Amino acid sequence: MSASISRIAKQISARSNATTLFYVDDVSLVRASVGIESGTHWSAALFGDNLTNEEGISRDQFSPRWNTYLRPRTIGVQFEYRY
Repeated sequence: MSASISRIAKQISARSNATTLFYVDDVSLVRASVGIESGTHWSAALFGDNLTNEEGISRDQFSPRWNTYLRPRTIGVQFEYRY
């Protein structure tokens, strides 16, 4: 089993031309997983990323096309077989 929380505080910075402002929002990312493993060849895990479904992480004041967004809440199952 594992769980983690990553916290990014709000930030404001300027691009290289010093006129464009770039904002990073206040974000907390929550991840968790639980898994089992056989003594031989296989393993299985259930995982969740961005469990609080945080949205945007950065915004460009003058050029929205440069905005970046977090991947939405993701829940999944992973199976592995090693030979």
